[in-house]
Amino acid sequence: MRRLLSARPLPPRLPPPNSLLAGLGDRECERLLPSLRLVSIRSRRLLQRQGEPLQAVYFPNSGVASVLTEMQDGRAVEVTTVGREGMIGVSAVLDADAPSVSSIVQVISGSAERMPMAVFRKEMSRRGPFAEILHDYTLRFLSQVMQSAACHGLHTVEQRCCRWLLLAQHRIGRDQFRVTHEFLASLWGVRRSTVTVVLRALQRRGLIDYRRNIVRIGRPERLAAAACECYLSLRESLDERAKPA
Repeated sequence: MRRLLSARPLPPRLPPPNSLLAGLGDRECERLLPSLRLVSIRSRRLLQRQGEPLQAVYFPNSGVASVLTEMQDGRAVEVTTVGREGMIGVSAVLDADAPSVSSIVQVISGSAERMPMAVFRKEMSRRGPFAEILHDYTLRFLSQVMQSAACHGLHTVEQRCCRWLLLAQHRIGRDQFRVTHEFLASLWGVRRSTVTVVLRALQRRGLIDYRRNIVRIGRPERLAAAACECYLSLRESLDERAKPA
């Protein structure tokens, strides 16, 4: 994984597509805009590394990022994902100097609003709408992490795969996106061959179409029927966060 060394500015947009920032309301969002830098984030780019000092937090406008827990031998497992409904850097809300997890962009490239840590801490100290909405999001984030932990322990790889694909589709708003066997295996802590078997089984049943590392979900309702109960629980959490304040 390579660190995001530079960020290419994109044309400014108002209000930002990120649900947390949009939920602040126009006046509060306009006040924060000078402190935000709109940056492009490319697939497989590391935004934050576990244990290293936080330099900034990110509010995704598009794309999907994995939040990973890394082991000492270099292996990592995904604990949850973040899209435009949330923020990358929840550890900062809890006043941590360094994250206990890593964040890497996945699935497709996108954009995000980058806020330096000095500005973030100042805004949190104001105890205004910004702090309130992020404390609320942190509770939801931790709930998602716990749901994902239960899912990893109780449900089959096929059920987890269906859940993951559906939530990725929901976040990016597209039925088709790129994802490799190797990447999915690394996220779920399983062998590549296991992912291959699962994807082929889903394709034979007509639930997905997977060719040349491109997955297409033609009938999400059928894929949802094969997913575990965690899909609906996590989907409801995302939809609730997306509602305007």
